[in-house]
Amino acid sequence: MMIIFLLYITMEKNNDLQNIQKLIGHFSKHNRKYQCVILELPIIETIFSSNRKSNNNPIYGNLDELWSNILSAITETGSLWIIADDYYNNEKLTKFSFNIASHLKKNGFLLRNMIIWYNLQKQSRDLLTRYRTIIFCTKNMNYRFNLDLVREPHIWKDYEWGGGRRSRYNPKGKNPSNLWIKTKSKKGKILEHLPLSTEEVLERCFLLSAKKGEDVFVSVKDGTSLKSFEKKIGISCDTIKLHYPDGMDQSLAKRTTSLNHVKNSTVNKIFNKSSENMKEIKTNSVQLVITSPPYWGLRNYQTTKQIGFNDTYEEYLDRLEAVWSECYRTLSKSGSLWINIGKRIIKENMLLLADGVAERAEKVGFILKDIIIWHKPVSVPTSGKANFTDRYEHVLFFTKDKRNYYLNREIKDQINDYLDGPLPNLLNVWRIHRRIGNIGKKIMVSKAGKKIEHTAIYPDELVRRIIELCSQKNDLVVDPFTGSGTTVSTANKLGRKWIGYELNTSYNELISWRLKSDVIV
Repeated sequence: MMIIFLLYITMEKNNDLQNIQKLIGHFSKHNRKYQCVILELPIIETIFSSNRKSNNNPIYGNLDELWSNILSAITETGSLWIIADDYYNNEKLTKFSFNIASHLKKNGFLLRNMIIWYNLQKQSRDLLTRYRTIIFCTKNMNYRFNLDLVREPHIWKDYEWGGGRRSRYNPKGKNPSNLWIKTKSKKGKILEHLPLSTEEVLERCFLLSAKKGEDVFVSVKDGTSLKSFEKKIGISCDTIKLHYPDGMDQSLAKRTTSLNHVKNSTVNKIFNKSSENMKEIKTNSVQLVITSPPYWGLRNYQTTKQIGFNDTYEEYLDRLEAVWSECYRTLSKSGSLWINIGKRIIKENMLLLADGVAERAEKVGFILKDIIIWHKPVSVPTSGKANFTDRYEHVLFFTKDKRNYYLNREIKDQINDYLDGPLPNLLNVWRIHRRIGNIGKKIMVSKAGKKIEHTAIYPDELVRRIIELCSQKNDLVVDPFTGSGTTVSTANKLGRKWIGYELNTSYNELISWRLKSDVIV
């Protein structure tokens, strides 16, 4: 007989420690092995505060005990699914989902993925919250992953798998990605995007990791949704009562419209040197920094003093911190920093690069305002055992000032990447295509037929959106890791001044060509 435990969560005054202790009590009291644990954390405000690394916080010891008890309560092939929302405190975003994921890793769980659940919850923020995060962990690599039960329908096999790739078309459906959203389509054309309901998310987690007749533990706030899930799966639930906080900080940030227009003799230039020292740029003269730093230990860009290839992970973060420090110095009070960074799988374990990068940016004084999800409908195929297709990267949005930063409301209100009807605000999930075939390919840059290769070019549209949101004409835009020149070429086309830093001089010709070309990547 399968038993599912349901935790009804009420909207009463929050007591983090009490909630954790109730969960600990349950998992320690019941001598039962669960194939699947799905937990919507009712623990927010005090777990990861500004002094989250303090050993004096009693929450930490209790969390350690909770994860230890859950780890013991899960079968050898079982999995843990945690729904964890980031929240705002004192005008900055707290990386709750990252913090929980890192804490789970430290307590023995194997982090398999961070799933983005496209959702329709609304918050009174500059960027309207359109997603929730699902942390997928296992006990070891011998976990169950029932892929065929959750495959997604192909939009159209000739559209997605045309030409020579048709033989790889799977009639059972395509692998689900780590960005969960439904689509209605006809012959390659998407007609509508549909968010998954809570019960659909629960069903997907259940089907992936468990079978009927196995014990499962489920905790969600929405009792109505869970009852629908129970009926569909054909199970019944017991109850435990927890308390949930009344709500999050909903105050709106005020922003300035007065920008710092500067004249600088060094603008519209590429400096072939490290951005760890940007002495060429005056203090408080930059309106916007957009960049995508090298991934740690991933690629050799064939330059001396390159960041991330021969460094340890801590050395890599230390050197990035030096770059973020220079960005902080050069940015104006109303300026902002945008960092595009993905994930790395090392020995079948996920490394949260975005977490480390964000922590070092915050350390030098930046305020995290939002984490944008860049949804890539077409991406590089990913390999690895029993996991989801990678379909997104993080874009971290930082400001120097809590309130007085520039954000163009008119541009913000025009953006909607999903076919789910008119929306009143900018979403923090951006569906932006990267041109098929531009990844790791050589790009023609001259009439002589010379080609130059760059391994990871991000799309012009991503940069264009950020530039129009956070700067005006003649403002100074900087990219400390220029690479192929997407940021500087887009800034140039939009009438902004620009400065780039790039160690690899072989990219200079490609950058120069892109500054003059209308080719879109």
